[in-house]
Amino acid sequence: RLGSTTERAAAGVLEVVEASMARALRHISLERGHEPSLYTLVAYGGAGGLHACTLADAAGIGRVLLPRFPGAFSALGLALASVRREHVRSLFAPARPGHEHALERVLEELAQRARRELEAEGVPVRAVRIRRFVEARAQGQSYALRVPWAGGMDRAAAAFHRAHKARYGHADPGHSVEVVAVGVAAEGRRHRVPALRPPAPETGGRAQQANAWVDGQWMRIPCLERACLAPGAEVEGPAILTQEDATAFLPAAWRGSVLPSGDLLLTR
Repeated sequence: RLGSTTERAAAGVLEVVEASMARALRHISLERGHEPSLYTLVAYGGAGGLHACTLADAAGIGRVLLPRFPGAFSALGLALASVRREHVRSLFAPARPGHEHALERVLEELAQRARRELEAEGVPVRAVRIRRFVEARAQGQSYALRVPWAGGMDRAAAAFHRAHKARYGHADPGHSVEVVAVGVAAEGRRHRVPALRPPAPETGGRAQQANAWVDGQWMRIPCLERACLAPGAEVEGPAILTQEDATAFLPAAWRGSVLPSGDLLLTR
């Protein structure tokens, strides 16, 4: 009914899915003032490595990092993450000198509250870090931007204009700025994070071949067990990389190198 083979239809669906992913990637990079080519794309999740190189090509990114355990990457992050508390309070004031005292009083109150909450979570006092910020907007506008509070209204206004330029591509330093809220973000670790030792490569694995639909045709390409790749090992695309928690695809023109940490760096 589609007037196409099963393989071409499946490839078309994949192309649509990856185009949607590419739009989302542009939304969080180019549309927010970030040049993707200056960054490394981190691919995690069980299927992240299947799409990563295609998305990197679409965004002009030349480096992709595959963590050692992509399928458990989020869970690992949750287990090792700092405890964090954030408190925000509405407070309206023009971003002009003379209004700092009211802001500082509220910020200190919020900081003390957040510090007590982290201590109750078991975070040592010396490990608590407090970041103060204000939410500001151009007078007459509805949307606010969060900027660091460095202790002066002039600095807050300047920080707002820089943030506006980065987010929207333009700014008007002559436009009046007003603060609409103040807040603090407190963060700290309950314990030291142990260093993860580089994995010892498994023995007994061997390179296999697999049938794969690549660039509109069936091909026999290498299918490698990632656990058998020692630090320093090189992989040339096209290839499939398998492990217990994830699968990755390395297209032609891409190559992979196993880092001392066990992570895999893909470049083109």
